[in-house]
Amino acid sequence: MTLCTPGPDGMTGHDDLGTMSAWYVFSSLGLCPTMSGGDFLALSSPRFASAVVRIGHYGTRRGVSLNGRDVARTWLGRGRIAHGRVIAHRLSTEPSSWGTSPGAEPPSVGGAHAH
Repeated sequence: MTLCTPGPDGMTGHDDLGTMSAWYVFSSLGLCPTMSGGDFLALSSPRFASAVVRIGHYGTRRGVSLNGRDVARTWLGRGRIAHGRVIAHRLSTEPSSWGTSPGAEPPSVGGAHAH
């Protein structure tokens, strides 16, 4: 088997039509679309102190609080950020209990609602 072919049997991530690049950008922002068709984004630690993301004709700043309110879950429904919101990540050098309570985990596909 040849690893670097343009077909589906080639090296993983080699011919992905930009999927790995998009994943890196989302991941660097502390956001992660976990699966195709999922209507939510998982939250993680961002790589940058701040970033500006423009979604369509809506412009907004992105910085885990949402518009100054704490987010207890490890995901956000797309409806909560589609028209612009401020997401602020607060990080520490020590682990915390954020996102560890029952129900904080991302939902199964089709289970997310724009709460």
